[in-house]
Amino acid sequence: MEIRASYVLVGVFTLMAVVGALAFILWTAGRGSGVNLVQYDINFTGHVSGLSVANDVLFNGVKVGAVKAITISPTDPGRVKVRIEIAANTPVREDSMASLEARGITGVTVVQISGGTATSPLLKPQPGEEVAVIPAQLSRLEALFAGLPAVVSDSRELIQRIADMAGDENRRALAQTLQSLDVLSARLAARADAMDRIIGNLDVTTRRLANASAGLEGATVDMRDYLRTDLRESTRAVGDMARRMDGMVARAEPGVAKFSGEGLEDMRRLLAEARQLVATLDRLAHKVESDPRRFLFGNPVPEYDAR
Repeated sequence: MEIRASYVLVGVFTLMAVVGALAFILWTAGRGSGVNLVQYDINFTGHVSGLSVANDVLFNGVKVGAVKAITISPTDPGRVKVRIEIAANTPVREDSMASLEARGITGVTVVQISGGTATSPLLKPQPGEEVAVIPAQLSRLEALFAGLPAVVSDSRELIQRIADMAGDENRRALAQTLQSLDVLSARLAARADAMDRIIGNLDVTTRRLANASAGLEGATVDMRDYLRTDLRESTRAVGDMARRMDGMVARAEPGVAKFSGEGLEDMRRLLAEARQLVATLDRLAHKVESDPRRFLFGNPVPEYDAR
């Protein structure tokens, strides 16, 4: 009886310890961790496979809360409303977006919230809403699956075009093109010597151009040296000559002024007298030419007649 009584006591004590541990856990969970929590709603369109209550909610990859409830919209069967509960200090902004992301190979789905921009205001409930609503967007995997029909359609069109290109008419055109290329290759092979000469001439021309470029470069250097030395000296000489001419003009300026006054009047009288002298000399020359004897000996004296 004593042995059986000790087993009963041990069992009762163990049961009480388990119940106490459960009560402590429930009490701790009820009190929480002392962090203020806030709830948000997210309206996802389409399926939410792998998402369940108590799954993690991540903000830029950091766990900030958990999923509290998942319900189907009564007005739109294609929309699923997910209520989440996250830390109140999480900076959810108006341009933040929520999406579903699969983690690991187990297929567990979490809610991922993007941070948004720093200048965007914090998200708050709209009038008439119980909690604020975070806009939803397709995840990378969902976007990939959503784009698959378009990829398949484009692939079919591409395959059809390839099939059209491989038709009989295109094959004949391709065969003719290959035949023309063969003929062209044969002609090029026959003109190989001429091509070699052309290439040789091009090589010679290239060398000549290189030599001409070297000569032109030398001429450029000489011209640069001339501009630096001779032209500078010539410019200096021209400047000196210009200064001397300025001095000469300055010295001749009084004489020029005097000449323009009295000298011009004297020059005018000299020209008039010279014009009269030329006229007189002209008349004299005319007399000499017409009757030189009379000009030299004067008028002849008539002979005396003794009768």
